[in-house]
Amino acid sequence: MYKVFAGQKPPVDRGAMPGGFRDLLESCWENDPAARPSFREILTRLRQLLSEERQRRFALQRAAADAEARTDPTLTLHPRKFTPR
Repeated sequence: MYKVFAGQKPPVDRGAMPGGFRDLLESCWENDPAARPSFREILTRLRQLLSEERQRRFALQRAAADAEARTDPTLTLHPRKFTPR
């Protein structure tokens, strides 16, 4: 805790979280309190991030469902070829 008071921040694994969330987190760590986002802005940004994540997941689910609908159920996947069941 004393390290944080001294201006040191925990390391952020750039591959472990979405960029928008990481940017928000780092903006909350600004040394100048006036440069930090307000709670209202934090809430707005979190809602936006949640909305974007929901849209991304919906698009992935939709793509998976579309791919499944186009799959011929009479074929099975073989490592080298498709074969009828």
